[in-house]
Amino acid sequence: LVSAARAGDAAAEAALESAHVGAHLAARALNEPDEAALALALLRVRFNAFPVDDGLALFRLASSLNHSCAPNASFSIQPAASTLVLQLRAHADLERGAELTISYLKFPLLLSRPDRRAALRDAFFFDCRCAACARETPD
Repeated sequence: LVSAARAGDAAAEAALESAHVGAHLAARALNEPDEAALALALLRVRFNAFPVDDGLALFRLASSLNHSCAPNASFSIQPAASTLVLQLRAHADLERGAELTISYLKFPLLLSRPDRRAALRDAFFFDCRCAACARETPD
């Protein structure tokens, strides 16, 4: 996000500004002087949280999963007692040590590569270079 903002990406600049404004408001409400730490925390939630019915949920290990337009795993989030449980399921048997990937988009392969890349850039500020994008003919 920071590198995209430094490169002049207006959406990235707006996301950073939003985090700083949110951090400023939270710092005042919580009487916490460290706005930079709060801004970093807001950005971590923004880019690592999973959407759920009532907002966002953070899952420590699942938040480290990378994106692929042709993922080898999918997830579901289910309520359990007074918490939420994220279930991760591989689409097929995987070799030991293989990276688990999920899609950050719903139904990614129903979109063209340019549309997928635009959606990922708009929402997550990165250019997709996954195997599915590499296999497709250039734009």
